[in-house]
Amino acid sequence: MFHYRNHGAEYGRVACGFEVAPEQCDEFYANLDKLGFAWWDETDNEASRKFLSPLA
Repeated sequence: MFHYRNHGAEYGRVACGFEVAPEQCDEFYANLDKLGFAWWDETDNEASRKFLSPLA
């Protein structure tokens, strides 16, 4: 998943979703940290789960 939003400011907001195997999470998080961008793990976020779930 990728979403970019910019309202004419010097910066924009980006939402990226990645599917990572559980055994690769530590390495993936370490690589995200090396990039220097702020990031959040939304795995347990109920709103995100509902947004990404297929419609019934």
